[in-house]
Amino acid sequence: MTFAVISHATIANHNGRLYTYAPYGREMNIWFRHVGKVILVCPLETYDATNLLCPLDLPVEMKHLRIPDFNLLTWSARLRAIPAILVCIVQVFRGMLLADHIHLRVPGNMGLLGCLVQVMFPWKKKTAKYAGNWDWASTQPLSYRIQQRILRSRILSQRIQVLIYGHWPDVNRNLRPFFTATYYEKDIVATEPRELVDPLQLMFVGALVEGKNPMLSIKAVQALVAKGILVVLHMFGNGPDYIKISKYVEEHQLDDIVKLYGNQPAQVVRACFQKSHFLVFISESEGWPKVVAESMFWGCLPITTAVSCVPEMVDHGNRGSLVGFNSEDVANTIFEWMAKEDAYKEACQKAMEWARQFTLEKFEREIIQLL
Repeated sequence: MTFAVISHATIANHNGRLYTYAPYGREMNIWFRHVGKVILVCPLETYDATNLLCPLDLPVEMKHLRIPDFNLLTWSARLRAIPAILVCIVQVFRGMLLADHIHLRVPGNMGLLGCLVQVMFPWKKKTAKYAGNWDWASTQPLSYRIQQRILRSRILSQRIQVLIYGHWPDVNRNLRPFFTATYYEKDIVATEPRELVDPLQLMFVGALVEGKNPMLSIKAVQALVAKGILVVLHMFGNGPDYIKISKYVEEHQLDDIVKLYGNQPAQVVRACFQKSHFLVFISESEGWPKVVAESMFWGCLPITTAVSCVPEMVDHGNRGSLVGFNSEDVANTIFEWMAKEDAYKEACQKAMEWARQFTLEKFEREIIQLL
């Protein structure tokens, strides 16, 4: 099988190997194990060891159809994007023409072009991984809505399985509720919910960007301290807000209760999950937030937002808590859990039982069926 991947995710060449963003790369390596030839239609970037990258395990037969990276954020960028888009369309068409199976990574700029071009190949088998929020009631960019409508249409998108996160109304034959996974079956070990003793261990894991609201996690910790709770917040991740956050921690003398680790290997984050009481993850937009599923896998109860399929993941409050974008709301929720330790431990147990269904072995079996 010749497997063409249309994606905005960049790859980098380093010492004769191709690297990409680690969570995406680890998933794609599972797909690549079951195909004969791969065609990558995506941008190329300069290798940067500070980025969270992993090598791609590609078949011997591999072709890279390079495309320019572009964005539509400003009018000047849109003008510069016109020739880039034309090149992208040609390369996407070439990749799809050569493929036996077309795989789209959506939503995004390249996802939109891929959705449009795949209409010309109704006889070819396709999959599309919709990594964003499928919820029609949510606020989405117009381009995302266009991609959703094209993918959902059984006239425009034929012989396709669109992998979406969560169960939504009006699902048709094109759409398939799906999941993602981090751990193997061998990782499932007996894990007892933690005793709610001081100091309370909290975690934030994710990019330090505005949409993930890392500052809200810090302010929630400050609110807990004001209530007399001994607490430590472990923050994993990097991003444009790192300097601002580190300055805030220094200026407010929070070094003892807010620990900034930057990007760390998966085993370091995992060890912290295993000893922490709560994940505090107040994100504005998600598809399937892996960090929420990972925290549940280890009995670290998520305090998070009702975006995408997250309410379904936490069973509307039975396997975690849904909160608003307010630090006091977060602090009060944690404070309430501390007052009912038996209920906390029961919720942690339910979270583990749910999350441990979704292993990498199950994920690979599902991919084999799709291919």
